[in-house]
Amino acid sequence: MAKPNSGDLMMTMDGHAAKAALPPDHDRKDGSGGSDKEQKYFLMVEGQEFPWSSDTISTEQIAQLGGWDAAQGVIEVDDQNVERTLAPGEVVYIKPGHGFGKKHKWKRGLMRLRIEQELALLRERYADIQHIEHDGEDWFLIPGYPLALGWQIGASAAESSSVVFQVKADFPGAPPYGFLIPADLNFRGSHPNNASDPPKPPPFPGAWRHLSWSVDDWSAKSEPQKGSNLLAWCRSFATRLQEGE
Repeated sequence: MAKPNSGDLMMTMDGHAAKAALPPDHDRKDGSGGSDKEQKYFLMVEGQEFPWSSDTISTEQIAQLGGWDAAQGVIEVDDQNVERTLAPGEVVYIKPGHGFGKKHKWKRGLMRLRIEQELALLRERYADIQHIEHDGEDWFLIPGYPLALGWQIGASAAESSSVVFQVKADFPGAPPYGFLIPADLNFRGSHPNNASDPPKPPPFPGAWRHLSWSVDDWSAKSEPQKGSNLLAWCRSFATRLQEGE
């Protein structure tokens, strides 16, 4: 049987793609492997092409091909790029135009909703806050954050400055750590203690310096207002900046 054009089968993984395939002699009873002559389909999962001999495939088999835990979820992408989350144990009949992509536990669904809720809270206090999702992480910039007496930009006194912080994919289970200030911001001519180059360059223009900072007793709840949240985290920057060192 002639194999279908693999271009008819597509997937998306948060905009990322990779090219890799199982060896053609990777024979398995779950429908993959074997010689090209035995294959009915070549599926694209996470940007990788896999031979498949069955007319059906389950949620768990898709996750197994892609190399992730099925508990993370699987998204079906049709030929119109419409996404649908597959149910555990669901069996899909393969047809041209089908593809599958992994559902990141925090990238979609729960993580996106949480970030939207946190951002709404932040805007109540910092109306001009900027947010960028970059490489699977969330970055925030607050312009005009108030500074204690003694801070300077170069040799000039500064009453406020931009600050930047990052939220990783394990948020809100794990708290954020540290924040960034402009590289030329100093306290009475000296750089503050426990400051270094940013662990990762932020997606905002300019040169930045990373200040170490953390909060005690981080306890996030399902509703941001009922537990630790990013608004309280940002307000805590004032304590670090009041130290001036």
